[in-house]
Amino acid sequence: MDKPHKPKDSTSCGVLVCKIAELLLTEGNMDFAVDNVGVNILRAEMASRLVDDWYATLKPN
Repeated sequence: MDKPHKPKDSTSCGVLVCKIAELLLTEGNMDFAVDNVGVNILRAEMASRLVDDWYATLKPN
């Protein structure tokens, strides 16, 4: 059995915890890369989603 990924920096854990929480709440598939590239992709996806959600609040009803 492979050992779980242990981030070598002090910032990846927050991104991974947020992603795991999201997937648990949405019953999503926990199949994503946890290397540096994968974590950067998760960061970009989260940032894009936050900006999109914020922008949606600015639109008139």
